[in-house]
Amino acid sequence: MLNAEGETIRKPTPSYYIKIALLPWNIGMYLGTGLMVAAGVVRFRRASANTAPAAADTHARDGQI
Repeated sequence: MLNAEGETIRKPTPSYYIKIALLPWNIGMYLGTGLMVAAGVVRFRRASANTAPAAADTHARDGQI
């Protein structure tokens, strides 16, 4: 394909279109992974904060924290 000056226009390769098509998928995967990690951290922190006072006077040495 030529433009007005007679220079060849390089068409993007099919892999370029595939990358553009998969961009939302990749963003979604990153966001989903981040949300899952954040939820796990929050859950773990809440769980450890809730059980910390109780574990101090019960079976802290048994590993049942």
